[in-house]
Amino acid sequence: MSKSAFSLIEVLVFTSILSIFFVAAATVTTVSLRNLKISERKIIATRYMEDVASWLRAQKESDWNTFAEK
Repeated sequence: MSKSAFSLIEVLVFTSILSIFFVAAATVTTVSLRNLKISERKIIATRYMEDVASWLRAQKESDWNTFAEK
């Protein structure tokens, strides 16, 4: 007697392994997207800080006395 179909246990094991794989893949994707967003915000903050620093340098160089009073 030859077997041509999968048993219920085989299907359940395969489904369990496949769902574990998909949960792991979803977790990795979520963590990667979160890290990407954090990096994007750090880049934007650094850019704003460089703009503020250059503005402060320009203010200081244009009139030191007025800048020191503030």
